[in-house]
Amino acid sequence: MSWTSSINLGTADPRVIVGNLINSGLGYLGIIVVIIVLWAGFKWMTSGGKDDEVKSARKILINLAIGLVIILSAYSIVNFVIDAVSKATK
Repeated sequence: MSWTSSINLGTADPRVIVGNLINSGLGYLGIIVVIIVLWAGFKWMTSGGKDDEVKSARKILINLAIGLVIILSAYSIVNFVIDAVSKATK
């Protein structure tokens, strides 16, 4: 028995592994977005009509929307690149 057969490295393609890691990272970012939306909404609803707190919650939601656009763009770019690389290397 050689030493290489005792190392169980697996047979998965490294491109698939990297793609799965990126997709799961973007999934975690989506969970963070939902948590921040809930927090900003709670902050807005409990502001009691105070303009500075409402403006703060609105600013959080606007920045969150910008971040969400960036996350979704990154997700689509990553999926496009991974598909293009996997089709080009087959």
